[in-house]
Amino acid sequence: MKPTSDQNKKKIAIVFLTYIPSEELIAFSNDLQKSCDSNVYICIDDDTYDHTQICVRTLKYSSEVCAHNGFKNLLLYYTAKLRPCAWEKAMYHFCVIDKSYDFVWFIEDDVLITSLQTISDIDKKYPEADLLCSSNAHLDNTSKWPHLWTARSLPKPWFFSMMCACRLSKNLMFKIREFVDINKTLHFHEVFLNILAYQHKLKVENPDELKGILCKPIWNINNITLGHMYHPVKKQPRHEILRRELALKNNGKNVIKPT
Repeated sequence: MKPTSDQNKKKIAIVFLTYIPSEELIAFSNDLQKSCDSNVYICIDDDTYDHTQICVRTLKYSSEVCAHNGFKNLLLYYTAKLRPCAWEKAMYHFCVIDKSYDFVWFIEDDVLITSLQTISDIDKKYPEADLLCSSNAHLDNTSKWPHLWTARSLPKPWFFSMMCACRLSKNLMFKIREFVDINKTLHFHEVFLNILAYQHKLKVENPDELKGILCKPIWNINNITLGHMYHPVKKQPRHEILRRELALKNNGKNVIKPT
């Protein structure tokens, strides 16, 4: 029997990673859930935060539970208030607790998503990639990347990418779970995910829409494009302002080099 369109449809989750969710993040997550077929989650670090009134799905796990199960060390030690943090907690959930999703987006709360359609449009454009991320840059022992040391315990060849917004497939998350079962830990995500995908011959793609996931640029209405994502935009109220300005401008031009 020929499968129906519903049977062919991929099950996708979008999880926002945060310490304490801002009002703006909650509102955007709610609007996003209403506008797309994916399931939207907010993964919250702070164990004391009362999430019962949030109108979208939430994830909360103790750092102890994640560490006990080997979901630790995905980030550098100085980059989060709790160890393990929202990254490991979300990864634990989708690798161990709920493995039903074909793809999961992991998005930090300082990533600007320029419209409610941005993620679904990217999903339609890249329906099969096991890892969607901003780059897949090759590393060797002469590379000047400041975190090169994090790759040295992994087999060559080495690759890295900023991972503030990325999409992982069920296949890749299965390999992550296998790695944890063997090694009782994760590894720095900016090298780990790319290298693991390469080792297992999984498909990595670097959409233009994620090229704005960088380290320290300054983003404004003059150097961003509708339909793309950008990192960092630290002030949460700026996200909605920029989305509204882009909707009015609606020019679709290529991204200008950030200042």
